[in-house]
Amino acid sequence: MDVEYIGTVRDDISSILGNVEELEELIRFQCRQQPVSRVTIAPLIPGRSGAVVFLVRRLDSRGARKPWVVKASSDVGQVNRERRNYATYIQDRWPQVPCLLDTGASRVLIYEFGGFLAGFDPTTLRQGYRRSSPEALARSEEHTSELQSHSDLVCRL
Repeated sequence: MDVEYIGTVRDDISSILGNVEELEELIRFQCRQQPVSRVTIAPLIPGRSGAVVFLVRRLDSRGARKPWVVKASSDVGQVNRERRNYATYIQDRWPQVPCLLDTGASRVLIYEFGGFLAGFDPTTLRQGYRRSSPEALARSEEHTSELQSHSDLVCRL
């Protein structure tokens, strides 16, 4: 399987995980049932909370497979809280949202787009963030943190 890193994402992942081999092995493991020939990893949004979020596109002989949005964080507690929130509030309740794959990884979350979202292009998020001011991004993050401190449901990538 060939892995292509777009822009600075290889360095971003290395700064969080220490190396890219951990992520590549996780991707290989997740692709074991449906092998792919090529994987492209591109930055998606800035990780303001010490995490990096990126888009993984997988290609096989038939073309593109469902994209993944992957979040890597050095904060194991943050990853565990997100996984717990997904299991408590989203799993089996909201089938239209991206599916959190069971990877067993302590520092990586993989969301797969499926159902009516299978054709959705998550790179549009990156374009929206580029047009946003730093102040707007900070307000958005503050608002999300406020919501997370309540019993409200927040699925944050």
